[in-house]
Amino acid sequence: MGTRHYRVKSFLGQRLGLVGLCLLVTCVVFAQSGGLRSPDGKYQAMEVGAGSDRHYQIKEVGTDRVILTTQAQYRTPNDVKSGLFSADGKEFAAAYHYGHDGSYTWIGIWSLETGQLVRTERKSGWTRDLASVFKK
Repeated sequence: MGTRHYRVKSFLGQRLGLVGLCLLVTCVVFAQSGGLRSPDGKYQAMEVGAGSDRHYQIKEVGTDRVILTTQAQYRTPNDVKSGLFSADGKEFAAAYHYGHDGSYTWIGIWSLETGQLVRTERKSGWTRDLASVFKK
């Protein structure tokens, strides 16, 4: 019975090990694939920068033409916390957290047609949920 029990545990360990390996490979491939894609597949958002000075760079898929690079509210180093394309694929939102004037999240919304910052929102506390900025 001891040998049989060991074989079952070994078999399960191998299977669970393979599942874990598959999940790891999937995560690595996703990370290397560029993270966020617009709903229409025209644009790709990738984090760029280093350390505490990270932003999203939006490129046109196929041509790799840079459409825009998000920026924080202030020019001091700050890393982007989350990003989201609008459902119609015309805008991109990026969130940055601040704590110098109470805890708040500054959200910039950029036009993908012009690459320009079109509006901003300030939300109390630290949030990563950006879906509400696109609801009209």
